[in-house]
This record gives sequence, C-alpha cells and structure tokens, in this order.
Amino acid sequence: MAEPFFSVMMPAYNAERYIALALDSILAQTFNDFELIVFDDFSKDRTYEIIKKYEAKDKRIKSFRNEKNMGNCYTRRLALNEMTGRYVAFLDSDDIWEPKKLEKFARRLETAEKDSVCVHSDAILIDADGCEMRQSFQQKFNTNNKPVEGNIFHEILLTNWINMSSAVVDRKTLLEVGGFRPISEMVADDWDMWVRFARNAKFYFIPEKLTRYRIHEAGISSVHRVERVAIAREQIFDNVLKLYSHKLPRKILSKVCYLRAANAVVLGFSWQARKYFFESWVSNKFNIKALIRVIFGC
Repeated sequence: MAEPFFSVMMPAYNAERYIALALDSILAQTFNDFELIVFDDFSKDRTYEIIKKYEAKDKRIKSFRNEKNMGNCYTRRLALNEMTGRYVAFLDSDDIWEPKKLEKFARRLETAEKDSVCVHSDAILIDADGCEMRQSFQQKFNTNNKPVEGNIFHEILLTNWINMSSAVVDRKTLLEVGGFRPISEMVADDWDMWVRFARNAKFYFIPEKLTRYRIHEAGISSVHRVERVAIAREQIFDNVLKLYSHKLPRKILSKVCYLRAANAVVLGFSWQARKYFFESWVSNKFNIKALIRVIFGC
C-alpha cells in the first residue's frame, strides 16, 4: 500500500464532549489522502467508545489505547511510531479543522522544500462552547509580531506562537529530532518539539484561519496559569542550554538566561533567579536590567 500524503495525529483523553466534532472535521476534508492515528490515553469517559465507532466506518482511521494514563508526551510519541505518511499533521481532540485545511496545506507543500519543513497557519479562537473570540491565534500569542516564516529558531526558543493543530511537518525530520521527548511531567511538549525541529528547518506560513482552536480558561486561575507558563519555560530553557548553549549568539543566550531568572522569581526561587540574572549579564554586558537585578535583588 502506498504511503499516505498526510498522517494525522490525534491524542485524546476524556474528550467525549468534543472529539466527534474533531473527527468529523477531519473526515470532511476536501483532500482525502491521509491516515488518521487516534491514540486514547486511557480515558475514563466514552472517548474510546466514540473513536471505535468512527474507526468502524472509515478504514483510514486507526485507533490505539494506552493500558494506563501515560500523559500527552508519551501518547504523542507512541502515535508517531504508528505513522506512515510523508507529512504529519496535528489536531487536538477539542479543536476543529476548516474543510479545505489539508487541501491548502498540500498545495503549499508542493512549492516548499521537501525536507526539514513546517507549514502552519493562523487559527480562529473559540471558547468552550464553540463561540468565536475576537482575536486570532497569532493576534493573541504572537504579540510582538515574531517572524512566522524562514529560519525562526532564535525566536521560537524564547516563546511559542506555533499552533500545533494548525501545523504540518515532514515525518522524517520529526523522527530525526527525536519527536516528543518522553517526559511525563512535560507541560509544553509542543514547544519543546518546535525548538528542536526549528534548529535546521524552514517554516512557511499560510495567512488564513484554517483551524478552530479551543481555549478553556474558566476553571484555571490566573496565578495557576502564570506558574504553568514558568514551569514550561524552565523545562524548555533547561533543555535548550544543554543542547545549544555553545551555538547561541550571546544576545540570545542572555535573553534565555534572563527569562529563566524571571521564571525562578515566579516560582519563588530567589537564589536561582539572581544566579540566572548574573549569567544573563555575563553573556551580554549591555543588559543593564540584568545587572540591576543582580545588585539590588530580585
């Protein structure tokens, strides 16, 4: 059997409220050369039952289930091992694709480099009930107008504005960079992957809202969100420095250390914060803000 053009990855956990909408949006695509790998992470609700009903109706769907809850990183890693397509597309179980999403991505990939490539688009933000919000994904998360095309490694390692459900990558490169790191406590597994993928890859952007990205904010306090962001950043930066510290321009290294210090402040680790502020200043003596924080405290 010839390999499909796309392999679609959908991890799922306790997603019975939304997963049928997500699956319907994939099956409604105008471009149909794809396989769909749905991996249930030992859901406690009817998620896997719903998946099996869809699998029985369409031979492009392949379902799998963990024997215990493994977390998002492990589940994505297992799903990647089951894929055979040239390109990997991602859709979370609570998000939705517009009908021509894969068609437009396939058309863009025809003119892009064939290896080490990511194509991504903007997305419509929707709330838990599916109502559209005022901002698009890029408007909300790419607040400094970071570049969305080309070699974006230095920018993406400082902050993430790539919407996983709106992205497609070539499978060969994704495997070469290690896919998703098998860390059960990883908070931002997508960002962690983007940093490694972007090291030598080229990014292309489709300036259309081809995904509906669902934001669940009602039950999460602002303090909790800030702490989760700090934990995610620390996980990313720790790995970045282990892999690339000797390859980073000094100004970028200084920014990484400064942000790492800011994370330590949020998490209440004042002695680590001062250490990172000092490292930020050492990397870039023009970073006066870091020097001030070292002298006067955090």
